[in-house]
Amino acid sequence: MHEQNKIEEAEFFLRAMKAAENDPSTYYKHFSAFLSASRSAIQYAFEEAKLKPGGQDWYNGDVVTRPYMPYFREKRNANIHRRPVPPNTSAHVSLGDFAGSTDIVLIQVQGPDGTLGPLNSTAPSGSQPEQPTTASVVYSYGFDDWPGTEDVETLCESYLDEVRAAVADGVRRGFVTG
Repeated sequence: MHEQNKIEEAEFFLRAMKAAENDPSTYYKHFSAFLSASRSAIQYAFEEAKLKPGGQDWYNGDVVTRPYMPYFREKRNANIHRRPVPPNTSAHVSLGDFAGSTDIVLIQVQGPDGTLGPLNSTAPSGSQPEQPTTASVVYSYGFDDWPGTEDVETLCESYLDEVRAAVADGVRRGFVTG
């Protein structure tokens, strides 16, 4: 009955995750909300289906056996009941290019008693000072316990496709009103 509302909520949080890719803290908060909303859609379908003849068998045979369902069920349950399950975050740093060169001469004066004076640096005349380097950081997210190579967003999209398909199948079979 309320499955579609939760699917739309999960879609919203998946879009929000993508928009927050470069803010790991915000990304995780949206991921946590995605886990809850997407799982709620399946839970609503189950609660409705189990009251109808054949509904429990449909859920146990056709819903929970889909490839992403058990994985995301466990992620959501751990996230709600045991501990937060943020994805692994990798930061890829790129430094901007700098074209040019700078020669620096280091001079240290030694006094008559052998003590060294302060270190001074001078640049030859006509040399260009080094330009500040700009850095860009791009984050990526994954799970060590997932056997494939998909990133978190790809996994979430695939899981959400399964949720949509399961709900649609439940509606088609008369177990879910949608």
